Amino acid sequence: MVNWKRYFKTFLKKIWIVIVITGVCVSIASYLSFYKIKPKYQATTKLIVLVQSQDNSTRINYDDLLASLALVNDYKEMITSQSVTSEVIKQLNLNQMTDAELAKIIDVVLVPNSSVIDISVQAGDPDLAVNITKEVTNVFIRKVSELLHQNNISIVSEAVLPKQPVSPRPMLIIEFSFLTGIILSMSLILALVYFDEKRGDLEILPRSLHRDEAI
Repeated sequence: MVNWKRYFKTFLKKIWIVIVITGVCVSIASYLSFYKIKPKYQATTKLIVLVQSQDNSTRINYDDLLASLALVNDYKEMITSQSVTSEVIKQLNLNQMTDAELAKIIDVVLVPNSSVIDISVQAGDPDLAVNITKEVTNVFIRKVSELLHQNNISIVSEAVLPKQPVSPRPMLIIEFSFLTGIILSMSLILALVYFDEKRGDLEILPRSLHRDEAI
């Protein structure tokens, strides 16, 4: 039978382990969050693709919407293509970046069940994040016009200068490290209590054997 009272008393004696391990985890997380991890800023431009049939009608019909939805997947691939990234690098003088490196920081998200495209860029400098996002958008729209002879893209909302970084999120990291410290320290205490219990049972066993031999 498990001696819960003994477990509880042993846990109280070793409560310092929880304090030490949790404190170390929180301290390391705080140091990394505030001093070591570089902040990242994100700028986002929202676009909409609308194909309109050539019937002199100002209304958009169902077929137009289907055509728009079909195009957004092709446009998604085009946004991070080399033809776009190389032009952006040239226009912004980002000579320290390669096409692959630039494409890696460009995040293109298709809003489900719509023809809306979000173009986001994360960078350590908020001004750079905005400039790259705007230039990627401009180059992409221009390429679509030049290569596909389409003018079906409109800017819903343009990228603005971010005031707060999107990462790291210090409080979230600290909360996670706090929970991690609690779990680790509790697991260690339970393991110590378990082995103490086993060791106590082994110490009682020889005395029992001696009493049996005496009888």
